[in-house]
Amino acid sequence: MKNALLVVSLLLSLITSCDQRRDEGHDEELQAPLTIREIITRNYTFKMVGGEPQKDSVKECFSCNQGLEYDEMGREVVLRFYKSDLDSLYGYEVYRYDLAGQKIGADYYENDSIVTAYIYELDSLGRIQINRAIDRKTGEMLYGYRYRYDEAGNAFETGNLNADGEIYEYYRYAYNEFGVVTTEEIVDLEGNPTFEIQYEYRPKPDSNWVDQISYHNGKLTEIRHREILYFN
Repeated sequence: MKNALLVVSLLLSLITSCDQRRDEGHDEELQAPLTIREIITRNYTFKMVGGEPQKDSVKECFSCNQGLEYDEMGREVVLRFYKSDLDSLYGYEVYRYDLAGQKIGADYYENDSIVTAYIYELDSLGRIQINRAIDRKTGEMLYGYRYRYDEAGNAFETGNLNADGEIYEYYRYAYNEFGVVTTEEIVDLEGNPTFEIQYEYRPKPDSNWVDQISYHNGKLTEIRHREILYFN
């Protein structure tokens, strides 16, 4: 799948920082948490207005514009990769679960045909430890990821695997007190950073953020806008 490493980065920054907000009903009544139906994200170029970066035009790339849908049990169901018209698709992923409700893989489709199968190996807590991408035509491994988690359950390191299952570089993530990604580094096998992304958030750097502003190696690059839809 195109730009697979960027997809992993986006999902970490989008999903791990997303909670289920409470309904703004009567103050005297305890409201049940709302259930997320879809997280829609769009990447924009930027323009400076009054010294502040503002969204300009929707960017065109495989993983720039996404829609992650959930079922009413809170499980991720399908991830769609939209083109810049926000209507037509590059492709989409459909997630697979076992009888215990654990996510064990996904199938990536283009033109409604499966192109890539993702097979997960889970740790004792049911978290994805290894994710292997398999070519559906040949059955051969294309690439993969190996994850490590901190005590809070955040994926702080992703080892990127080649077709032989060997790690060739790492993605490392730093989180703030709200569990939101603030820094991402690409690190070589010797531990040397080769690329860095820093994130700022609006209105606040917590789970309710709306805009994520990205700086690549210190240079302002793009604005990612997030919209969360809920089941009624």
